[in-house]
Amino acid sequence: SANQPEKAMEMFGRVIKSYPKSEEAYFNLGLLYHHQQRLDEAGEMIQKGLEVNPDSPVGYYYLARLQTDQKIYPEAIKNFEKAIALYPGFDHAYLSLGDLYEQMGAPAKAIETYKRLLDDTGPDNREVRYRLIQIYSQIKAYDTALEQIDILLGRDPSDLEARFQKARVFQEMKD
Repeated sequence: SANQPEKAMEMFGRVIKSYPKSEEAYFNLGLLYHHQQRLDEAGEMIQKGLEVNPDSPVGYYYLARLQTDQKIYPEAIKNFEKAIALYPGFDHAYLSLGDLYEQMGAPAKAIETYKRLLDDTGPDNREVRYRLIQIYSQIKAYDTALEQIDILLGRDPSDLEARFQKARVFQEMKD
């Protein structure tokens, strides 16, 4: 129903009153506010959660997502990086940071971020490989895009998406 978020917000408000040291309650309330486009209140709640636990990678990630939506990009970048520093395997933080760099028209920074993710979490992340292929194609670095595709095909020769991407890249090279 339409007032489900309101009920959830009241519930988390009660949890916070009973357990003022529950960073999750602050973060969840912040996410609800964010979802409701009440961005200032969202930021306040996430900050309060970070006061409870200043070493929470999730808190910095939520804050960075909020700042991305508010178009406060330098702060968002700083907080995505802080989340990653606290939890180097945090692929959502890397992916969101890479997305942000792409939105900002900074493909080299996006590439660097995605390569760091592969270094930190292992080379088998297909989603990251496809993002790299996309960026390399956009900046017309076709040979590098094809290298990424060949890595995917080396892992799974029956990968139809990789085969499609290879055909697409060859088509773009021809055009």
